[in-house]
Amino acid sequence: MASDFYKRDWDIASTKPLEALGLLNGYYECPKDVSGKRLGPLVGYAGKYTITQGSERGVQKQFVGDIYANFAKAENRPRVYDNWADRMKFDIGSLGLDVVLGMPMGGIAAAFAMSRYNGNGGARFCFAEKKVTAVATETMREQSMLTLGRHELYEGERVGIGEDVVNNLSTTAEAVKLIRASGAEPVAILCWLNRSPTQIYESDGLALPIVSLIWKPFPQYRQDDPEVAEDIARGNVVLKPKNDWPRLMETMETNRPRSVW
Repeated sequence: MASDFYKRDWDIASTKPLEALGLLNGYYECPKDVSGKRLGPLVGYAGKYTITQGSERGVQKQFVGDIYANFAKAENRPRVYDNWADRMKFDIGSLGLDVVLGMPMGGIAAAFAMSRYNGNGGARFCFAEKKVTAVATETMREQSMLTLGRHELYEGERVGIGEDVVNNLSTTAEAVKLIRASGAEPVAILCWLNRSPTQIYESDGLALPIVSLIWKPFPQYRQDDPEVAEDIARGNVVLKPKNDWPRLMETMETNRPRSVW
C-alpha cells in the first residue's frame, strides 16, 4: 500500500546514507573470492585519461573501479533526499548562496533538495544541460558540453554547484566557466558523496570547498593498471553501469559481498 511505501522511505532515510542507498539497490561493490579474484565486473567512472604512447596514443579512456554508487535509485525518493539535505543544512546555510546549480543528470534532484537550505531562507534552483559533442564508443562514454538552456544565472549571484557524486571533478572546470560567463560567482561544490581524495577544488587560483554528506574516497584505476588489466583483457567490465544495473545487482546478491556501511 502507498502508506507502507512512504513509511519505508522514512525508515530508509533514517539509516546511514550508503546503507540507505544499498537498501534501495543503488550500491555495487564487486565481490571477490578469498584470493582476491573478481567474481563480478569492474565498473566505469566518468573520469577520463589520455593514452600518451603506443598504438593508442591520444585515445581517451575511462577510469574503472570496483565500487559504484547509483543515486538514481534514491533520487525518486524525495523523503530520502530531503532527509539528506537536512543533515547538510548548517554547512549549506553558512555559504550564503543565491543559487544551487544542478549538474546533469544526477545533480539536478540533489541540487533541488539542497537549494531550500540556504541560510537566507532558500536559494534559487537552476540546472545546466548537456549538449552532445561525440557519441559513445566501446571504450568511452559519450562526450558533451554544459549549457544553460532552460534557466539563467545573473550577474553577482553566489552559486553552489550541485552534484550527486564528486569524483574526478571532471565537470567542475566546465561548470565554473559557465557560471563566470554569466557574471555569477562560483562559491562551493555540494554533493551527497565525495569519493575524491580532496575536500577542496583548486584550479587557476580558485579554491572551492567540496561540501558533502559523505566523504569516502574509492580506489580507481587506469585500464592498463596491473590491478585491473587482466579483467579488462577478458572484457570483465561494465563501462556504463546504469545501463547494466540488474546484472550488477544480481552479482551482488549471488556472491553476498561484504558490507561497507
